[in-house]
Amino acid sequence: MAAETQHQAMDEQFRVWDKILRARCSLTATEVFFD
Repeated sequence: MAAETQHQAMDEQFRVWDKILRARCSLTATEVFFD
């Protein structure tokens, strides 16, 4: 049960990082485009 919760937390963290990285990539692409 503890392992299951830990896995769920890791999955959640991965999703958050994925959003952050995508947002950063979008911002960078926009900056380059408008530079």
